[in-house]
Amino acid sequence: MIVNGRPADGEPRPGQCLRTFLRENGWLGVKKGCDAGDCGACTVHVDGAPVHSCLFPAVRAAGSAVTTIEGLTPHPLQEAFLAAQGFQCGFCTAGMIMTAAALGPRQREDLPRALKGNICRCTGYGSIRDALEQKPRTMIPNGPCPPPPPATSPPADESPIGRPEPAPAGPDVVAGRARFTADLAAAAAGDGDGDGEDLPPEPPLHLKLLRSPHAHAWIRSIDASAALSLAGVVAVLTYADSPGVLFSSARHHNPDDDPYDTLVLDRTVRFHGQRVAAVVAETLGAAEAACDLISVDYEVRPAVTDPAAALADGAPLLHPDLAPGNVCAEVHREAGDAAAGFAAADSVYTGTYRTQRVQHVALETHMTIGWLDPGPLGVGRLVLRTSTQVPFLTRDEIGRVFGLARDQVRVVAKRVGGGFGGKQEMLTEDIVALAVLRTGRPVQLELTREEEFTAATTRHPMAVTVTLGATRDGTLTGLALDITADTGGYGNHGPGVLFHAVEEAVTVYRCPNKRVDARAVYTNTVPAGAFRGYGLSQTVFAVESAIDELARSLGIDPVELRRRNLIREGDDLVNGSGEAQDVSTASIGVFDCLDLVEKALASGRGRAGPDGWSTGAGIAVAMLDSIPPGGHPGRSRVAERVDGGYAAFVGTAEFGNGTTTVHRQIVAHVLGCEPGDVQVRSSDTDRSGHDTGAYGSTGIAVAGTATMRAARALADAIAARSASGEADDGKPLEAEGYCDGRSRSVSFTVQGFRVAVCAGTGEIRVLQSVQAVDAGTVLNPVQLRGQVEGGVGQALGAALFEEVRLDPEGRVTTRALREYHVPVLADVPPTEVLFAATFDPFGPYGAKPMSEAPFNPVAPALANAVRDATGVRLTALPLRRDRVYEQLNPQPTHNQKE
Repeated sequence: MIVNGRPADGEPRPGQCLRTFLRENGWLGVKKGCDAGDCGACTVHVDGAPVHSCLFPAVRAAGSAVTTIEGLTPHPLQEAFLAAQGFQCGFCTAGMIMTAAALGPRQREDLPRALKGNICRCTGYGSIRDALEQKPRTMIPNGPCPPPPPATSPPADESPIGRPEPAPAGPDVVAGRARFTADLAAAAAGDGDGDGEDLPPEPPLHLKLLRSPHAHAWIRSIDASAALSLAGVVAVLTYADSPGVLFSSARHHNPDDDPYDTLVLDRTVRFHGQRVAAVVAETLGAAEAACDLISVDYEVRPAVTDPAAALADGAPLLHPDLAPGNVCAEVHREAGDAAAGFAAADSVYTGTYRTQRVQHVALETHMTIGWLDPGPLGVGRLVLRTSTQVPFLTRDEIGRVFGLARDQVRVVAKRVGGGFGGKQEMLTEDIVALAVLRTGRPVQLELTREEEFTAATTRHPMAVTVTLGATRDGTLTGLALDITADTGGYGNHGPGVLFHAVEEAVTVYRCPNKRVDARAVYTNTVPAGAFRGYGLSQTVFAVESAIDELARSLGIDPVELRRRNLIREGDDLVNGSGEAQDVSTASIGVFDCLDLVEKALASGRGRAGPDGWSTGAGIAVAMLDSIPPGGHPGRSRVAERVDGGYAAFVGTAEFGNGTTTVHRQIVAHVLGCEPGDVQVRSSDTDRSGHDTGAYGSTGIAVAGTATMRAARALADAIAARSASGEADDGKPLEAEGYCDGRSRSVSFTVQGFRVAVCAGTGEIRVLQSVQAVDAGTVLNPVQLRGQVEGGVGQALGAALFEEVRLDPEGRVTTRALREYHVPVLADVPPTEVLFAATFDPFGPYGAKPMSEAPFNPVAPALANAVRDATGVRLTALPLRRDRVYEQLNPQPTHNQKE
């Protein structure tokens, strides 16, 4: 075949797909997102026609002209994607462009249908839609922008703060040159940024995991002799090879936040899909075949697959020495007297709301490459190139588990293909480290899409009972939450998610009497973990739905009831813990947000509903503390470059959140240069001081503050050098900045929907979507708009149809994207994004974080709009058509039929 104008090397192996053949020939813009023809990340052209190369046999391309994204360059669509910033992490972008480039005029008239085979998990498709329609994005914020600091900064009208600066990786993303973790394993040399030291010294071995077929069992023995005799197999690792050090796959600044309940390889398995053994082989095929030859003798134990069964007397215990009664964590708080508050109310509402398991579906699956770097002294040093949001925390825990000093481990992330909290876990790094240390050779592990569903993490499913009481004038007198969260077989993030779930959902409203009773429960199911919103999306769904019902019972407009009870500037936040709060309420933008959404919904800008459908509108409010509690330290370093300009070394990770762009803007603002004069190097434990990681929306609030302080320190050093009058010795100056992440504030998002609902089918159609955000100073309006659109799009998927389903034995049955329904362009309506005019006293230049917050108010706003349209309160997510139909068309009971 001819690939991008030149003959391909080699012959396809029997059964080889075109995707792997092209990547082995160096065309790394062809990505693996599913290997099932569901996501479109691998799209290429064969004789001009777009195909999913993961399904296309390589041998079928014999005699054909094959074009990958590298061969498409240059193309007008690539410029259009740059102008509209039609990407975030960029993992899907090459495939999206390849599909769109092959569309004819008639197909372009129906883009939702034409692009149904391409998934983007980051953008919410708004910027992609603009790119395909040749609409550049130059949105300007309506919030304040402070004047720049004096001395070395440019005039205010020339400051890059507040400008829609493009992402520096954009040209590489749209051309297929951006390198993700798996690309480095396949690369012959170099990693796209000039430092070949970041590649293993030889092609890595392949690691494949044998996984448990039981929900709960103890391994009597493992016989790996047949597997070891297979050609190409280098090692088989079992519980006998595992360090005896317990840890948590969750990564936090304080590792004690999570229970130490996990081993690299455990003799007890606690969910279907847990690791049992690891095969290391010369080829992936050999590793897979060897897994089938391993003989495991299991002692099957009784399993509990739902929290009620796990909490029952006499239930089998998953971690008997750690969690009596299977309770991973619990919270019990009361402020005032909730019972007295309900007794004093003129109206009391109680409802139970249920949320489901949701998968992150980052298009780049978890992936780690590890090797030993001999270094200048010949001492083996473990290097892990991995797709993670937390490189420093991963380095520290790998060192603890394997008994290595901090300087004996290096972790590098570079570009990450989506995270959403799912990569705030250590799911591949530990087993790869074990394999490297045992074999002494480079090893790689890339999870399949099926493994992501069956063995990675999900959002915590929760049952939330909320009780609200108010006087007839709408003043809240009592608020109570009772929560049961399912943390699965392991407690990673179980305590943190539970504590966060009962925080801002409770403190957002003024009420003298509040009570919380909550518990996270171990079950023999796939573990839950960190997910965008971190527990708040579940409780906000319950509380904001209940607020609407309470308003209706009082005859008060739901927006007005919120205005009367939401916290105000200077209020103390009351959570019932009895502890002093460390969160400032000096900046409150929620009332501006309510006004903006209310006006937008009343503007008539939404689509008209179909004839015969019921229409209605709804809103919801969500508050988010700007930084996780307990501190979130981050360091940055800014240095002069010998070739001119500056370099910023930051520890936070870039996975489409846009931090790289904003860090360039901050440095340029302080040092009086253009953002293009600043190179940002991130996520490498060798190149910057410690950064806790890109989670909790801290990439700008914490890491950005550290970068600002480093740039200011460098500016002072430059000024001092100039003032001294001494000759310049030619040595570049550099400076470091630090932020401890302890100064916290609050941000708000308000979502509004106008919907149409068909009683005959249960379909919900969004006629208008609008979100107003309290983001403080908008540092980059285009990127911020994209973050909001992406959060709304992802949350709509979770609200309408996404669900990880389990059978009665706890086995995951949604094992592929086509069984799960990730939103495509046709599923996500445009969202209007509006900015409140606020200024944060702690964030860099007054900015507030806005990565997680847009997700949280979406589901309750949608449910409230459906309630307004139909009169029926839906209390369980997702709002699938069948569920909506059943609620709108209840079947008569037997007695009613008679």
